Parts: sequence; C-alpha cells; structure tokens
Amino acid sequence: MKINNWNNLTQQQCIVREICEELATEIKAEKILGVVDYDYPTFHLTMHCILCTIVSG
Repeated sequence: MKINNWNNLTQQQCIVREICEELATEIKAEKILGVVDYDYPTFHLTMHCILCTIVSG
C-alpha cells in the first residue's frame, strides 16, 4: 500500500503503513478491538488495539 498523503489516515491505515515500513510485512487490519488510555507520570498514552492478519512477509 502506498499512501502519498500521510494526513487524515484511519487507525487501520496507520497500522498497515507502520508494519509495512518497520517490518517489511503486508498485513490486513481486520477489526478495532478497543482503545486503551493510560496516564504515566510524565505523559499520556492512547493505544488503539487492532486485530490484524499477515498477508505476506
């Protein structure tokens, strides 16, 4: 998947792009499982949990 505009990506598009860039693996984002929010002492973390399937790589 090649995306020319990095703005306005969905969470599913972001995980597909990141896994491709970092792991050279093509995945399919199947389903959003939920969102986890956690406050650390110095920052806030929001983690989007997405069920994915490996397509190739």
